[in-house]
Amino acid sequence: MFENIFSKYYLPCIDFLGGLIFFLMGFVILLQYLQYYQSSSLKIVSSVWLLSLFGLFFGITKWLNFFLLFVFDNLPQETLFLGHLFSVIISAVSFIFLYLFGVELLVSTFKRYYRLRYTAPVIFLLWVVIFLLSYPRGQQLWLYEGRMWLYIILAFPGAILVSLALVTQIKDFAKLNISKLFYAVYGATGSFFCYAISAGALLPSWNKLLVGITTNTPIFTDPPLLQFFRAVCGIGMAFFILRIMQIFNFENNKKLELARITQAILEERNRISRDLHDGVIQSLYGIGLSLETTLKKPNLTTAQINSQVKPVMEKLQETIEAIRQYIQGLSPVEKHTYTLREAISALSQDLASHTNLAVNVVWRGDYEHRLTPYQIDNIYHIVQETLSNAAKHARASELKLIFDARPEQLVFSIVDDGIGMQPQAKISNMQRGLKNIKERADQLGGTLKIDSKKNRGTTIKVTIPWGGKESDSKSFVNSG
Repeated sequence: MFENIFSKYYLPCIDFLGGLIFFLMGFVILLQYLQYYQSSSLKIVSSVWLLSLFGLFFGITKWLNFFLLFVFDNLPQETLFLGHLFSVIISAVSFIFLYLFGVELLVSTFKRYYRLRYTAPVIFLLWVVIFLLSYPRGQQLWLYEGRMWLYIILAFPGAILVSLALVTQIKDFAKLNISKLFYAVYGATGSFFCYAISAGALLPSWNKLLVGITTNTPIFTDPPLLQFFRAVCGIGMAFFILRIMQIFNFENNKKLELARITQAILEERNRISRDLHDGVIQSLYGIGLSLETTLKKPNLTTAQINSQVKPVMEKLQETIEAIRQYIQGLSPVEKHTYTLREAISALSQDLASHTNLAVNVVWRGDYEHRLTPYQIDNIYHIVQETLSNAAKHARASELKLIFDARPEQLVFSIVDDGIGMQPQAKISNMQRGLKNIKERADQLGGTLKIDSKKNRGTTIKVTIPWGGKESDSKSFVNSG
């Protein structure tokens, strides 16, 4: 009695639940495939759409069987017969997709087995022939045995192929180094293999086959426990396949992480390039100017030459030390040794002593204790780059630096009376030094304005919020 109740009520409910899981599996796989198939390097991705179609069609079959049994059972017999026939045909289509998935997954790893693709239409035609030949045995028996032959001819080899194909993909999954995926692959392999066993167990003996055909009695025996085992294996298949489909997210996250690392490397290279340009290269340029000035002075005594060269050698030693610290991943000593006022004063005095430029520095308001070390570092290099450009290119006779501490921000300007800059449409087209100035202003969340007129000098104005505030930076150049 319990066996009859179990077969009549519990198994259909389990089938309905299995149909829901299979349909969701197919739907999720299809969505993942459409989103990631072009970017994934895994072999399973190229054929996983076949598995999604198996899930969708097999889920529909399970639902259809449930509704025909419990919801539409009062329909005319002919209508019920057509509904069950449609269910059998949909089952056949679903198992063909399962078989093709196993074949394509194997072929993607072992190209020499490409002829396996030709077996799919062969076994499908074999089932069709057997199904049609058994029609005279009566409608109900015909549909029942047609479904049983489906399990033997299509589901059994299809599940075996998929379990073997999944084993061949373990090396691909190993590249991601995610233990959860290994368990999911082994779980899916075991579930498909057990499903194949439950389907193959339906194969009747020769004696039973001959007796059934001659006496028009059922050939197959499908006990409730075997049906239950097959249903559980099917649910396990769907569950572990859904776990495997997380591979898309894992793979995508790894690519995003790689992109972030690459971006960080590029940003670090850019920072090192900018710091070397604004720090070491400018120091070397200052040393060159000092030596050039010394050479241009005639009739110098040995003592005078020594007094001129000694500071240059000290500066060269500082530069060598700065390079050593860059190599060690440290910042130059000059960024931390001085206050902003001391560093700017040293820069202006050094420039004035080695050129004919008159440098005037104006300080307004209280600023020293409102700036972060990071801001001081970047302001220092902005001024250093600007002074160097003025000495090299502007042909100026006078430079004026104005630092104005306002309630919300620090505004500092560097003004020269040189020949001005060539008209520039965009800062991105300018020389490296000006690009560095813009980037440093951007990093401080500030704005950069360059106002240059031919033969009337250049004004570089930088506005920086207090406390290292980050915001969208703006910059533009006015030329006339």
